[in-house]
Amino acid sequence: MSAYIVEDKTINTVTNWIAREVQQDGWLKSEIEELGFKIDDPDFHSKLAQALFDLNVAGVFARYGDNEDLKDRKSFKYELTESAEDHQVLKSLECLVYQCAEGDVPGTPLYKFLDNICMKHLLQKIVRQSKFYEMSIWG
Repeated sequence: MSAYIVEDKTINTVTNWIAREVQQDGWLKSEIEELGFKIDDPDFHSKLAQALFDLNVAGVFARYGDNEDLKDRKSFKYELTESAEDHQVLKSLECLVYQCAEGDVPGTPLYKFLDNICMKHLLQKIVRQSKFYEMSIWG
C-alpha cells in the first residue's frame, strides 16, 4: 500500500461536509464534540481541517518516515467551498481515510470518527436518497 498527502480540496470537501452535517444531526454533533471540537467556535472549520491534514501527514510519515520529499507538502490552506454532492464527499472521504491508514493512525479517535461514524452516516444518507431504497419493503 502507498500513501500520499491529499490535495487541500479533498480535506476542504470533507471538512465542509462534516460542518454542514453536524448542524443538522445532533448525534454527529455530539460525536465530534467528544473529540474536543466546538462547532460554535468561529474557527471550527479551520481547526477541523488542520486536524484532518495533520492526520493525513501522520499516516504518510508512518509509512515513509519524515523525509525531505514530504517536508515540502507539510502546509495546508483551509477554504470554505460550496457544498459538494454526497457522492463526491464519499469519494473524498474514502480517499482521505485510505491515505491515513498507516502506522498507529487507524487507532486514533479522529480516524475512527472518519472511518466508522462519518463513513456510515454518509453511506446511509446516500442509500436512503435512492429510489430503490424508497421502493424497498420495510420489514
